[in-house]
Amino acid sequence: YMSMCTDASANSTIPAYAVVVASFIIAYTDLKINIFFKNVFQNVFTKCEGEMREELNLVFKAAEDNLARIRESESAACELCMFELSDISLALTESIEPLYKDGLGVYDLFAYIKDSESFTTGTKASGDAMFYELVRGVLASRTELDKGAFCALFADGLAALGIKESDFLPSGKRNESFTYVKNVFADEAYDVLSADFDDARVRYSRDFSECLRLIYTKEASYALLPFEERGGTRLASVLELIYRNDLKINAVTPVFGPDGMADLKYALVSESFTVDEATPGDDRYLEIRIRDDKGGELSSLLSVAVMLGYTVYRVNTHKFLTEEGGDGFYSVVLE
Repeated sequence: YMSMCTDASANSTIPAYAVVVASFIIAYTDLKINIFFKNVFQNVFTKCEGEMREELNLVFKAAEDNLARIRESESAACELCMFELSDISLALTESIEPLYKDGLGVYDLFAYIKDSESFTTGTKASGDAMFYELVRGVLASRTELDKGAFCALFADGLAALGIKESDFLPSGKRNESFTYVKNVFADEAYDVLSADFDDARVRYSRDFSECLRLIYTKEASYALLPFEERGGTRLASVLELIYRNDLKINAVTPVFGPDGMADLKYALVSESFTVDEATPGDDRYLEIRIRDDKGGELSSLLSVAVMLGYTVYRVNTHKFLTEEGGDGFYSVVLE
């Protein structure tokens, strides 16, 4: 405070040293001797403080004016950016419309956009490759928030074509067969998770490897695997099986054992995703798995997720050894 008063008095009629001397006298001189000085120099402080407050008000007013101009400029730039992204999204939607109407699937459409040069289709339009390269180049130079806004606009365009969320999921009904290594905890998990199926049946396995074999030979559609232990720690050996074989986690349920003290979690995994209708009381999470050598993708994912209204519930990391060296993943859980 003393240094601010000293600076403020530099352009006034009050000498700077008077402020310094006053502060020492008021602070260190006995009150009985210093009544007179105290009254005099309190007036000095009052005048100094008043001039300083007036100067600060001018500074704050200038700052508010500058910020208002910056906000106005940013708003105009943001509006222009949204127009550009909307135009790109509309053009992209129009370019894939004939392909979709000719029966090309959703994931084939995305593959076509990503690499139309090497994509084989009888309805390929001339100039598509150049256009898609331009789109990819424009989006690559944008911020994560711009990319998120484009995704939302493009999703609206896909909906206008008649593409629904269910079109992104495997079609056809799978048989309601389960497999797991039998024990009291797995039995409890099966009782919970099989309740949502009309004709659930189970085939027991000797070990986790046999569970995976039954999944890939189509002898079972789902496997129940122990997933987390007390405290939310995921089981590294089971995660390695899931990641190595690119299995999808459909649901997770807690199990407590006969005495109610176990506090474990079992995961229902399969070769591809299924999404069931939500029921009251369900906790729904979206888990996205990416390789840890793509650190930029992790930051982009987290930024866009927050922009789209998701809450980051947890981020897990897992590494395991391969013949080529090592492999690692980030697992981002959103709610």
